[in-house]
Amino acid sequence: MLLVAGVAFKWGDPDSVNFGKDLGGFRCGVNGLGAPNASTPKVYYPRLSKDLYLQADLVKEPWRLNLYGICVEECPKKGDLVKDPGCMPKYAGLYPDVSQKACGELRGSWTVPLDTVSVANRCLPMNEKTASRTTLCAMPKCSEFPRGTKTCYTEEYADEEFWVMDPYSPKDVGDCVTQVQIGTE
Repeated sequence: MLLVAGVAFKWGDPDSVNFGKDLGGFRCGVNGLGAPNASTPKVYYPRLSKDLYLQADLVKEPWRLNLYGICVEECPKKGDLVKDPGCMPKYAGLYPDVSQKACGELRGSWTVPLDTVSVANRCLPMNEKTASRTTLCAMPKCSEFPRGTKTCYTEEYADEEFWVMDPYSPKDVGDCVTQVQIGTE
């Protein structure tokens, strides 16, 4: 990230690292023309899926993507309404590519379908999954390790001598020959 910031500062627009652009090409979080200002540092993309689909050939070069963004104070939550500045009379001339859907049938606002999370001041959709999964090692058995080095899983399959493992631990992954996952996804 530091390298990206250094390159942006030396040869480009240093604000591009911290702030996205709205649908008119105006940088969020900085004062200037358009709706963005210092109090709206984040950018929300109300039609992200459509923009990515229409520009699929550019996904490998994300800096070339032209996303329909709206500058916001905070990333919106599911069910929130986000006003489209292109539908506001005072900004009409600054946003020629405003979505007619937003100004017409949506009455100037986009309903947020999923919670969003801020990543470098870009509000990206976040789909929470509630999962209750445990990764166990079936082989070798927990009794085959020195006492106290592996925790035997006793809630279910107690006689199998499975042990609870961390699937992100190189040591546990190396020690385990056969993994078993239990629970719901």
